[in-house]
Amino acid sequence: MRIVVVAACLVLVVAGCGGGELTLTEYAEQVEESTTALYRTLDELTLDVAFEAPTVEDVQDVYGGAATAFNRLHEGLEAIDPPADVDELHTAALALAADLAVAGDAFARLTEDVESEDEMGRLFSSPEALAIDAAQDKIVTFCLDRQAEFDATADRERFADTPWIPPDMQEVVLVAFGCEAQGSGGD
Repeated sequence: MRIVVVAACLVLVVAGCGGGELTLTEYAEQVEESTTALYRTLDELTLDVAFEAPTVEDVQDVYGGAATAFNRLHEGLEAIDPPADVDELHTAALALAADLAVAGDAFARLTEDVESEDEMGRLFSSPEALAIDAAQDKIVTFCLDRQAEFDATADRERFADTPWIPPDMQEVVLVAFGCEAQGSGGD
């Protein structure tokens, strides 16, 4: 059984604060809170069925719970008013989270129609399963691309104490993304 566990977990550590909007650090903490909740929920859902053959009810419970978790991630990200510096990034992440939530909902509804273990094989080759895989792949690609960008920014860290570099350039961005497609086993 495949368990979709993806989130772009942003952990931005930035020097300085800006007016009335969230700082990048505050923003990152809020994003991290949402993604951590997603991972925790998915871990709890899959822990009991990880080492045994899942029943129809197990599959329905896991994917119903996953759909709820995906929707909570989307709602959590949607509630955040990002700093201007990351508005475009946030908008893109929000769209990806929305796609994952929609795909998760569709797949969870499909699992509810499964009545026997014989039907589960078709479940994982369905258009809904392909849609959730595609949503996951898009998030992983987005995540890896952003990780590379942030890694390049973090390389500036060695210049952070250099007085001739303007304050904007002294910003050090450290990011820990959960980019790998985790938990896909038992296809």
